Amino acid sequence: MAVVGICNAILIGSAGGGRAADFSDCYLKCDVGAAFQSDTGQKEFFSANPSPFGNQVATNIVNYHFRPGVRLDVAAGISLTKSFAAELEAGVIYSAAELTRQFHAAMPGGRIILVTSSQEVDYFQIPVLLNLTYKVPVQSRFKPFIGLGAGGVFSTVQDVNVNDIQFGVQGLAGFRCIINDRAQLGFVCKVLNSVGESNDLKPDGHLTASIGLTFTYRF
Repeated sequence: MAVVGICNAILIGSAGGGRAADFSDCYLKCDVGAAFQSDTGQKEFFSANPSPFGNQVATNIVNYHFRPGVRLDVAAGISLTKSFAAELEAGVIYSAAELTRQFHAAMPGGRIILVTSSQEVDYFQIPVLLNLTYKVPVQSRFKPFIGLGAGGVFSTVQDVNVNDIQFGVQGLAGFRCIINDRAQLGFVCKVLNSVGESNDLKPDGHLTASIGLTFTYRF
């Protein structure tokens, strides 16, 4: 009987350890990787004062051409079930960009480009999102997951005093590998779309894709 009791205790302890490695209530997460942003811009139309040549119609075109950048996110989350979790995520996305401006004036007899300029700027996005993630239930140390998020995205362009706050939605997918009962290391892909009316950025959306490493520490 004593041997049976010892064996039962060992089995119960092993089962508890397996569950701790796979599921716990609260966790902290850090993601870091490369970011790739879609080019964006805006056209502003307005009418100038009448001139001896007739009424002028001017067009101001602003475009951003982004280079590959970096994204860093931190999040605090809680497991709702063995598969679903909710987390509050905040981060920063940085890319260098080429800002070009063109000013066109349309007058009788043809179109004239009055001003064309270009400069290098630093473009930052600060997303604050609430994510809901789903972990695929597989019997493996590798745990695939997918998720959706929504929240606000603050954007700023250094050197030209351009600031904006837009609504953002995000999709994410990846996998985590269980290192021990508390730590997990994996790979994550995210696509962030910021949408909404804006005077400084393209109104119909701005896509940012990122790919990188994710580290999770469970309590």
